[in-house]
Amino acid sequence: MNKPIAILCIFLTSIVSSAQAEDPQIDPVLEGKPISKWLKDLHSDDNPTHNRADKVLERASTNKKLVPSLCKVIHHSDKEVRILAIELISSIGEEAKETVPELVAALSDDKPRLRGVAADALGGMGEAAYQQVPTLVKMLRDERANPTAVRTLIARGLGRVGPQAKEAVPALIAILDIDIRSKSNSPEEGPELRATAAESLGKIGPDAVKAVPILCKLLSDSNRNPAVRISCAEALGNIGPAAENGLLVLIASLKEPSEDLRAASAEAIGKFGEKAKAAVPRLQDLLEDKNAEVRAAAAESLGQIGEEAEPAVPSLVKLVKDKQVHVRLSAVEALGAIGKNPSVAVPALMDALKDMDGDVRMSALEGLADFGPEAKAAVPMVQILLQDPKNSIREQAGETLAKIKG
Repeated sequence: MNKPIAILCIFLTSIVSSAQAEDPQIDPVLEGKPISKWLKDLHSDDNPTHNRADKVLERASTNKKLVPSLCKVIHHSDKEVRILAIELISSIGEEAKETVPELVAALSDDKPRLRGVAADALGGMGEAAYQQVPTLVKMLRDERANPTAVRTLIARGLGRVGPQAKEAVPALIAILDIDIRSKSNSPEEGPELRATAAESLGKIGPDAVKAVPILCKLLSDSNRNPAVRISCAEALGNIGPAAENGLLVLIASLKEPSEDLRAASAEAIGKFGEKAKAAVPRLQDLLEDKNAEVRAAAAESLGQIGEEAEPAVPSLVKLVKDKQVHVRLSAVEALGAIGKNPSVAVPALMDALKDMDGDVRMSALEGLADFGPEAKAAVPMVQILLQDPKNSIREQAGETLAKIKG
């Protein structure tokens, strides 16, 4: 390359570099560095770099400077920076609702992923996002314009809207239904989208009752992707008593080989409350499950069923001495919530007053308070907790004594 041409290339490069410099109005400076740089540092694999960016952005958030800055960065020329900004806005949620106009505009961007993260972020903006539901539903149905990964983000955004997104129910059901009707030999294709669609139907709640048949069908099919089946179980629980036809399918799922599915099904059953009385025997069996998460979920569910779960009280009593703290806590809470069989439950709650974990002691006190005068044998031990190191426990001990003494 001759010298004049080399000089010209250097000159042109300097012009391009200058043109690429972002306007400070679009890329505000935080603590000496453009916010776009902090956003990139936040996703760095280098821990010190990541931690530094995290602290700077957290300080900006505390000082109410972060959201206005992110609002400007959404207009950055680097679309990857824009995506990072929107993802951070998404994590902030409704407190960043002033960014809604920019997020709505981003739904029309030519970069699919940017549209997806904008849709997801919009879902977390509360009331400000409600009027965008029709647009999100239309985007969800447009398979040509929006790849599976983008539609997954859109489906998640609709779930974040919650009950106000009931208009999306048919489109979300269609995502689940297409796999069942497909003659494809690849049932694993797009499991994250289907799992997200099921999850979002659950977040919409009782208004998604029309999805119950297909949720049941997917849950009961052992050939389906495990994550999809777990999301279906959770969705049935979140739809609640309106999904009464799904209760039997959930009960059957308590015998599944998958520990995660057993735990998810047990947790979902509890949300049916006393209507889940038929599940008590199966849940009682799960109190002896090898998996701690399953034991805890079963105990919690029995507590939510309430008085109808009285037959499980003796089994819950055994669980009060479980090796895992969260299992003991679930058992103690369940004994108080069921509120039956005081001759068996009260001594177990008294034992729990000596637990090393403060949350367990607190829950035991609350449970004894629910038994009232029937827990009078616990008075001496409750009085000891008036000297507990934790102030909240001392206060609860006083309240419990008052309820026991009537």
